[in-house]
Amino acid sequence: SPENQKKMKTTSKAEPSESEIGDNIIERFCDHQDQMIEHLRNIPADIDPAKTIITSPLLSIVTYSLAYCYTILTVHCRRHFWQAKRVAETGGFPN
Repeated sequence: SPENQKKMKTTSKAEPSESEIGDNIIERFCDHQDQMIEHLRNIPADIDPAKTIITSPLLSIVTYSLAYCYTILTVHCRRHFWQAKRVAETGGFPN
């Protein structure tokens, strides 16, 4: 659940490239969301998400359907949104 505030470890492939939160972090997040939506819109209509199996970009031994990937992306993005909301509500943000 995105409301889950428990910290979770990630693989080295998913580690952020920057640890600083710049003043444009919200704009960058929104741009990233727009790019992801555009990629999803460009998936050909003749592809059946339930029958299309993909490999996890983080752990190559894990596979799942494209339909399940949509669920993962939705929950993951909501989690980042809730994280950003908590950070934005802290004193001194974005300073």
